[in-house]
Amino acid sequence: MSLYRVIKKDRCGCVEKVLLRGLCNAAKIMPMINDLFTNYKKIMANVDEFSRRILNAYPQDIVCNHGCSACCKQELHLLPVEFYYLQHYADCLQYADIRLSASSPDTACCILLHNSGCLLYEHRPIICRTHGLPLLITAEGQQWRDCCPKNFHENTLLKNLPEQDLLHLERLNTILISVNRLYAARSGIEPGTRIAVSRLASDAHTPRR
Repeated sequence: MSLYRVIKKDRCGCVEKVLLRGLCNAAKIMPMINDLFTNYKKIMANVDEFSRRILNAYPQDIVCNHGCSACCKQELHLLPVEFYYLQHYADCLQYADIRLSASSPDTACCILLHNSGCLLYEHRPIICRTHGLPLLITAEGQQWRDCCPKNFHENTLLKNLPEQDLLHLERLNTILISVNRLYAARSGIEPGTRIAVSRLASDAHTPRR
């Protein structure tokens, strides 16, 4: 699900049409988003560009698609810049009369998961954008490769990928942390505090940063 545009539908019709109406009603928040989150949006654009290149290069080796939501069965904790960016668009769900609820039969699922698709897919955090991609991980002086176990195990083996086709996770995280610090300094908040995505439901009517 992380690498493909999701067409989100339910029994009442197309959720995307409802979200579009909500976004139109919530247009007043866009200037703030464009101002405070410019650097963060650049990171997302770069990750998306990398994703498109990998999808084009290895179409038979990546099986992530709408309905494959295994990576959404967890509670994510985001840096402030990620959480508050997502929170602005969660507001649009409220404008569109879509109510988020932290209670679920499967409490491990992300509260944005709806019919195996993400309600805020276009605005999903960096970690969600990198799920399924071939990663190069560096820790404690060692490097290894990783990706979703469903990908790169039949046609092209992960170990055979050239390094330019691996997403350097530590480099990405370093840039993200720097952007978060800048955002926190401009917003007057603590940069190191991670926030659970489930708070999008409990904070539905609190003032926005």
